[in-house]
Amino acid sequence: MKKWEIINNIKVEKLVFGWKWFAKAEDWKTIFIVWGPIPGATYDLKILKKKSKFYECQIVNTVENAWYELPQRCDMDGVSGGARWQVIPYEKQLEIKKIKLKKLFFI
Repeated sequence: MKKWEIINNIKVEKLVFGWKWFAKAEDWKTIFIVWGPIPGATYDLKILKKKSKFYECQIVNTVENAWYELPQRCDMDGVSGGARWQVIPYEKQLEIKKIKLKKLFFI
C-alpha cells in the first residue's frame, strides 16, 4: 500500500493512546486512525503516513456505524468536535473517556 491510497472496510478496534485509535490492515500492519473514529464502526481510510510497521490514516467514509450509535442530532458532524460524540450514548462516552484516562496515566 502507498501513501494517499484508500483502504476499505476497516473496523476500529480500540483506543491506543491519546486520540489515536487502533485497527489492523489486511497485510497485518497496525493502523492508527486520527480525528476521532467511533470504536466498533467500520470506515474507509486514507493513508497519511506509511511506516515499516504501521499506517497512520484518516477517515474518508463511514461504511457501517457502531451497534450503539444513536441517530445524528446535528448537521455539524465532522466539523465541530462535540458533534462527533453526540451519537454515542452518555454511558459509552464515559467508558471511552475512562479508558483514555487510564492510558494517559499508564494504569
